[in-house]
Amino acid sequence: MEKLNLSMDDPVMQQKREVDRIEKKLADYMKQFMTKKTKETKTDLAVKQKLKRQLAEERQKFLQEKKKALKVQKELDKEDMKQRGGDFFSNVLCPKYSFNENLKIYIEEDAPPDTLYKSVGYNNLETVKTLMEGNDKEKRSTTDQNKKGAKQPPPDSARSHQELKKIELAAEVEDRKLQVTKKHYRKFYDDELENCKELFPYMPFLSIPIKRGQSRGLKKSWFSFFSTEQQDESGQVTDEKQVGYFKGRIKVVNEEEEEVY
Repeated sequence: MEKLNLSMDDPVMQQKREVDRIEKKLADYMKQFMTKKTKETKTDLAVKQKLKRQLAEERQKFLQEKKKALKVQKELDKEDMKQRGGDFFSNVLCPKYSFNENLKIYIEEDAPPDTLYKSVGYNNLETVKTLMEGNDKEKRSTTDQNKKGAKQPPPDSARSHQELKKIELAAEVEDRKLQVTKKHYRKFYDDELENCKELFPYMPFLSIPIKRGQSRGLKKSWFSFFSTEQQDESGQVTDEKQVGYFKGRIKVVNEEEEEVY
């Protein structure tokens, strides 16, 4: 579960206390019938249903407040990760380790925030050691390179090429770590991808509402004196309601123009 740093006066915590209050009230109300072993009357059933409705409404409000707070926390974690130089744009991240001199083992550090990434898998001590130090073949290769001795510094014309090689080598090392590790962090989205402005600045799909009912030629009911009837933009009586929507991509082209352009 995502960690939210909230104070007691935060709307999420206030709503959580309200949910707990109604849950306790409902539990106490039900407990009195269990202890006395009496049957519930119609009035008792109505009171119980009212408490259940209140509890459902307060739980829904709690989820909405929590969703708002989580959205704010994600933005804060995102900015903090960018300022610390984290690779925020990668969908998969490899865990980072450092050697602890006191414990004489590798420990994980600088884990990405759990509001943005989810941990998948587990690394034991042997896997972590191989990840950081390499296997026997990689160790022998490193030893052979060290025996050749230090090379003379390259000329200025070759330094740019050497820097490019370092970048390529760093990418190869990261790919190797992802192949060795059994644990990684994967970016997740708690909403439809088309609603994510970072991935899609504009809506990639065409959304058309699907309605059911009549909007023309519908006569007024005799019960309209006691209740307000639904009307459309032109003032006509309508009983239309949206029952869903069509979402997809429609491309209209001219075949001749498409071949030319």
